[in-house]
Amino acid sequence: MAAPVLGSGPDQRAERRRRQDDDGGRLGHHMGGAVAGAGVARADDTVNCYGVAKAGQNDCSSKTGVHDCAGQAKVDHDKGDFKTMPKGSCEKLGGTPEK
Repeated sequence: MAAPVLGSGPDQRAERRRRQDDDGGRLGHHMGGAVAGAGVARADDTVNCYGVAKAGQNDCSSKTGVHDCAGQAKVDHDKGDFKTMPKGSCEKLGGTPEK
């Protein structure tokens, strides 16, 4: 059965918006997953790179025990703080990859 033709009355406009929202939600859901998945590196493609994190931008606790949480680095490029990044990028930035 074909969908009825929608007019321009208040009920028809509401129905049209509902259909657009339904379609957009499905499209957005499918597109969002594709876009989000495209930029995510798998764990085996990443390395903890020490000595490249800026103050307040480290990914986890300090190797030296200065702090125990992400985002608590006090100085730039502390050798005890790391950022997780794709393999190969660490050395290019002058960091030391975790072994």
